[in-house]
Amino acid sequence: MLRSAVTQSVLVGTWIVHLALLLPWLLTPAVAAERPSLIIDGASKAARKNITAFIDLSAYRCDEEAWLREHLRRSSHKKAKKALEALGYYHAHIEATLSDAGACWSIRLDIEQGPRVIISKVDLRVTGGMENLGGFGELKKQILSLQGTPLNHKAYEDAKTQLELFASRFGFFSSEFSRRSLAINRKNNTAEIQLFMKSGPRYRFGEIRIESDRLGPKFLQQFLIIHQGDPFDSEQLTRQQQVLYDSNYFSAVEVIPLRRGNSGNIVPVTIKLKARKRHAYRFGIGYSTDTGARLSFGFENRYLNRRGHRYDITTNWSQVTRNTTFNYGIPIGEQGTHRLDLSFGSQSEDTDTSSSSTSQYGLTFSRTLGDGWKRNASIRAFRESFTTVDNEETTLLLIPGLSISKTVADNPLYPRSGWRLSAQLKGSRQSWLLSDIDMLQFSAQAKLVRPWNRARLLFRGSAGSTSTSDFGKLPATLRFYAGGDASVRGYGYKTLGPINADGEVNGGRNLLTGSAEVEYPVREKWGLALFADAGNAFDSFNEYDLHKSVGFGIRYHSIIGPIRIDLAFPFDEDRNYRLHLSMGPDL
Repeated sequence: MLRSAVTQSVLVGTWIVHLALLLPWLLTPAVAAERPSLIIDGASKAARKNITAFIDLSAYRCDEEAWLREHLRRSSHKKAKKALEALGYYHAHIEATLSDAGACWSIRLDIEQGPRVIISKVDLRVTGGMENLGGFGELKKQILSLQGTPLNHKAYEDAKTQLELFASRFGFFSSEFSRRSLAINRKNNTAEIQLFMKSGPRYRFGEIRIESDRLGPKFLQQFLIIHQGDPFDSEQLTRQQQVLYDSNYFSAVEVIPLRRGNSGNIVPVTIKLKARKRHAYRFGIGYSTDTGARLSFGFENRYLNRRGHRYDITTNWSQVTRNTTFNYGIPIGEQGTHRLDLSFGSQSEDTDTSSSSTSQYGLTFSRTLGDGWKRNASIRAFRESFTTVDNEETTLLLIPGLSISKTVADNPLYPRSGWRLSAQLKGSRQSWLLSDIDMLQFSAQAKLVRPWNRARLLFRGSAGSTSTSDFGKLPATLRFYAGGDASVRGYGYKTLGPINADGEVNGGRNLLTGSAEVEYPVREKWGLALFADAGNAFDSFNEYDLHKSVGFGIRYHSIIGPIRIDLAFPFDEDRNYRLHLSMGPDL
């Protein structure tokens, strides 16, 4: 699909004007009102931070009366003393003075911190059974490591809290401290901690009761990871709730431990389930530089019967691709981690370098492992009629395949730390029924997001390799191309790859692409990005050229994920800049 040079130039020019208008607004700093200030001299960075947490002058004006300013000066002296003692400075000398110099008044604290109290002894004793749990040894080691360190009252409070939380998590509900003390010896500048706890007996899960009116009890049993008689563990309750949510059958899940009114150290659990609406309709509209305008429609029956069978129909249309898919899902196994999907669908694609029409029937067995990895085993009957710059073919293939993937993110819409890794292996043999060629293909994709002060660093890469007995019959959708919004920016969608004698791109056996990007927030939900991309599709790892580009862009973090506007400049001398517009999650 070719777009006229005039239309492209007008579109790029329009977006450059928009970028120029947005940049001054994004970069304009907010102006803060004048307020009284607190000046601290002679204290360490940690001490200054703690003092400012105790003393806040932001609620006061520059024209406050003299008596109030004097009261705040005396109060600041007392609060600073408490803030320093909380960090173990019990011999600090503080001088607080009031100043009217400058545009607004200020309070100055001149501090001599003095020596810091050292924890000379930590005496930790736990009896009653909790001390024998496997995870308690690490907690005990952590608390005992306070001995010999400078005193910090927060560390002492945290130690008490950690013991109480550990006892509560593992069902030691009658636990109590028989002694908890922090003794300060000002003369010797030392402190002693004593923490004595009686844990009492550990409770166990009682009857697990499920309240649901839509799905059968036998079907729901497969999602249970807690059972009557198991030792109590509150994290298992949280995991149980998440397993039920992840099944996608329920809009609300309550897992309620009933601790009160039960004898025998037993905790019955009631699970209340509110089913999602049986039928769901999805409509979507979007745009990207790769595919142009996009429309989508989906229909889903979330539970066809009391055994949890479901099906969905999805269709997508854009200026480049069109596809329709029907999928029937059958849950199997325990905890909702296994599923069998039967699907069939059709797809057509028309790019600058190829066109194709594909139909396929598939069977997929998927499983989510305990550590979050998702594993799929599939087999597809595949037929594609395609046209490339060198040939026109129709190919039949029977393709078994394996894939694995995992995503870890601290925030699904705007991750500051996270990663995604996926890999696929698929192949076919000409000796099999329905297969016209031998083919073996491996591909992998990786994404990484890391914080860098206020900014984010984003990296992505992809690689692939294909072995085939007849490349001319390899379908266009199984060939590798590079270029586009999610590949090498600065180049059109699927316009990079091996070229024939006429300089036309024909798709490749192998693929390598990579990208590095830094995004800096400048306003709420807005950010500016700088990036560099490189990659290409090619036929041999012994001889290939990587196309490279650099650029900048604007990010808007919407409720559906980031919207990206990028201007990319390829290194090729015969190419100009290219505008890219895309949307969707980072991972």
